[in-house]
Amino acid sequence: MAKRTRSTRGVHAAAGEIQRDAASLSLKGLKTYRVALDRIHPVVRIAHGHVGRLNISSRFILDHELVAITKGQAVLEMDGLSVTLRRGGVALIRPFVVHRFVSTEDNGHVGIHFDLAADVPVIRDSPRDYPPYRVDLTRGHAFPTVVHLGAAHRLLGQIDSVVKAFESEDEFAGPEASSALLSVLLWLIRHESTAALPKSGHMVRMRRAAAYVEEHLDAPLSPGELATHIGLSESHFRRVFREWAGQSLMQYVTERRVARARQLLAGSDRTVQAIGRLVGYEDPFHFSRVFRRVDGLSPTEFRRIARAGESTA
Repeated sequence: MAKRTRSTRGVHAAAGEIQRDAASLSLKGLKTYRVALDRIHPVVRIAHGHVGRLNISSRFILDHELVAITKGQAVLEMDGLSVTLRRGGVALIRPFVVHRFVSTEDNGHVGIHFDLAADVPVIRDSPRDYPPYRVDLTRGHAFPTVVHLGAAHRLLGQIDSVVKAFESEDEFAGPEASSALLSVLLWLIRHESTAALPKSGHMVRMRRAAAYVEEHLDAPLSPGELATHIGLSESHFRRVFREWAGQSLMQYVTERRVARARQLLAGSDRTVQAIGRLVGYEDPFHFSRVFRRVDGLSPTEFRRIARAGESTA
């Protein structure tokens, strides 16, 4: 599983070089890359199939990873969510996002580590030199986090072809693996776009709702309040928001509150209790529980790690 890429595939990487324990996460200097569809030219670092229990302790990775379950099932915990992936389930793990996999039975899976393009992020001598970053696609496009394809879906064959190309020995291996992965990624993006809202008016309303959330993270937020703000019934709003965000409003709000708390913990001297209040948690113990559930660290631990990264920069 710690297979190293060859020089025909760009930057060399072994599995140990592109993953870190969750406790070492620092988002100091986080950079966002905005990538158009025509700039996606994936650089495959590792591609392998594996049979056994998919148990990976809480970690983050420095590149992207596509994981497809080919046998049995496994649970993915990420962004405060817990999703069971069965045969035909595909997950896309983003860089610098804490996650873990848990399984209680043998299963099969394919794992493909990749950079989205040769300059995303800007190539360093080794992936271990990457500063924290995230990637957003332009024009409203997005990657799905999880897709349940079903055991016989043709995309699973395309994913398998990435591994076969990567493991071949000839000089075409790198370009063929990248080309096959590009087809997979574009299918996933198209699938996400097709599953998105059919009416542009709804898209505008959801963006208004998201902006309202950002402006009121310190206040109680409810589906009814947001629905009234954007002019939809509460039941309609709940359905449309889940389609747009891929999660419920409350899950989205929790994610945004924790994201704001991370910024304040790393960049201000406010107390943990004060930061909790600024992001909507009057009870500091509840704030710590929520933060740990989402991030895998307590607010105090996160601040210590973030400050340690700053002092050694």
